[in-house]
Amino acid sequence: MNNMNNMNNLKRAGKRIEDEIRKYKALHYRFTRRLSQIAVQPVYETLSSKEKGGNKYYSEIWYEGDVRRSRYLGGENNPEVKTIKEKHFLSKAVKMLDRRIAGLEKCSDELETFDCGDVNDALPKTYRLTEEHLKKVAGMTEEEKWYAEALKEKAEMDAKFGISYETELSHKAKDGTRTRSKSEVSIANEFFERGKPYIYEMPTHIGPFILHPDFTFYSNRYNKVIMWEHAGLLGDPDYMQSFSERTDRYIRAGITPCVDVIFSFDTMLGDIDAGMIKTLLDEYE
Repeated sequence: MNNMNNMNNLKRAGKRIEDEIRKYKALHYRFTRRLSQIAVQPVYETLSSKEKGGNKYYSEIWYEGDVRRSRYLGGENNPEVKTIKEKHFLSKAVKMLDRRIAGLEKCSDELETFDCGDVNDALPKTYRLTEEHLKKVAGMTEEEKWYAEALKEKAEMDAKFGISYETELSHKAKDGTRTRSKSEVSIANEFFERGKPYIYEMPTHIGPFILHPDFTFYSNRYNKVIMWEHAGLLGDPDYMQSFSERTDRYIRAGITPCVDVIFSFDTMLGDIDAGMIKTLLDEYE
């Protein structure tokens, strides 16, 4: 019994680590994308600061040969000061996330959490963001808040009820998620390539039933959670009957197709249309 409990604990710990890796990679993607968008003019990007009357005042400094040059910028609210500080914050965050992700991927025994406040504290005082600026740059989006809660809820549900037909999860997506079909791998990979968080088979109360939509994600376009069901095996009458019954349960529970839940299908050749996946995510992302 103790060996079985240890195995279950290790399995749950491994799942938590995978979830943390996925979350950190999504954050890494967002910070890297923002970093690439920032343009600083001029490009010296080095600040010096002085305090006077409880306020900080900044200058940009650079060297021309051995000659030190400087240009006065102003206080905390100067747009160039904010941009330079934000770039230093994002650069530090990306490096710290790289270390966290690398450590987790090596199955570190000790999970090291990531906190944007730690990034700010790790910067020299001159480059630290104000509390208001930090919230704007690194505060959790509605999507990230949903994802954090969904990860926790799924872990609790899986621990309580187990994972249905776990041995059938024989296909592996790029982010390590195990799925039941190659078509679902293609969908999971498209989420991963976009850096978009999702939950595979999230236990969800639909009327009196608990269903497991193939994919659940937060739509930033529509500001709500969307479920995604994909149907393969179109030539299998039993499979299609089961899929039809599941679809009916959504409708009876007041969940509207193409609004709250989307459906996709394999082709008659048994594969999935990559263009269709992209089109659906473009619409609902």
